[in-house]
Amino acid sequence: MGCGSIGKRHIRNLCKVREIDYIYVFSSIKNCAKEFTGAGKTVEQVSSIDNTDADIALICNNTSRHIESALVLAGQGIDLFIEKPLSHNLKNIDKLRTLARKNKIKTFLAYNMRFLGAIELVKKTVKSGAIGRLFFSRIEAGQYLPSWRPGTDYRKSYSASSSLGGGVDLDLSHEIDYMRYIFGEPRNWQVVKAKVSKLEISSNDIFEGIYTYNNGPVTSVHLDYLAVRPNRKLLITGEKGAIECDFIAKTIKIKGKVYKNRTLFDMPLTYEKELNHFIKAVKSNGKLLTTLDDGIAALKLIGAKNV
Repeated sequence: MGCGSIGKRHIRNLCKVREIDYIYVFSSIKNCAKEFTGAGKTVEQVSSIDNTDADIALICNNTSRHIESALVLAGQGIDLFIEKPLSHNLKNIDKLRTLARKNKIKTFLAYNMRFLGAIELVKKTVKSGAIGRLFFSRIEAGQYLPSWRPGTDYRKSYSASSSLGGGVDLDLSHEIDYMRYIFGEPRNWQVVKAKVSKLEISSNDIFEGIYTYNNGPVTSVHLDYLAVRPNRKLLITGEKGAIECDFIAKTIKIKGKVYKNRTLFDMPLTYEKELNHFIKAVKSNGKLLTTLDDGIAALKLIGAKNV
């Protein structure tokens, strides 16, 4: 479902999967399946998702419609791959969880940064105790919304609309998810969300969050739609040294040693890896790296505060 930029990326990757024969595309964008002619698979645009004979479904439409779409497909017993974030609020999420359990379907949340080599290296380093007890961490991500998606009018994007599920806290919730992936569950948190610019949007363009742990670092998270020069960094400071990761410059520094292996930052590969992981888990009834519960947790952590 969905044929925007991320939907098209997933369709291209599906075309590379040997086990896939037919790809059905449900989208309001007319004739969007035509560009995949000759991709080696049958790619057909359909007018409905009711009574589909699909084995799996990828939900890549507007964030505000994720749960509505997931409920229809889960009701048919179809395993789900849901683009992040899970939704723009918590409405009907318990209903989806109950239905997924009843029909014994898998529900994967597409937080692809978990499949990035750099994140795996950071997680492994933290777990090994190489930098000792963790004191604090700083997570930053920002990009100027008008230049984010070349060739599109940012004012017409879902990112610009709070009603469609836009907002920098939702758009860049990858950072919240990998914070959980590396450090675990925060004990306490408080956030600030605001629109501070003159951008023609109804959504938040800035997010600040502070997260504390029983046995982890005090972590601050900054997200924005305002950085003219894209910025994506992670700093973790411990009693024996620090980890500095720059996702744009593609470098990691661990206790002063610089790693410049660019394969650690192969972001396009993460989309293929997450899709293959999902398909393998469905076929073998294996465990998913990210689940519906992870999607719910990320939404709660960008809420106003813990309750």
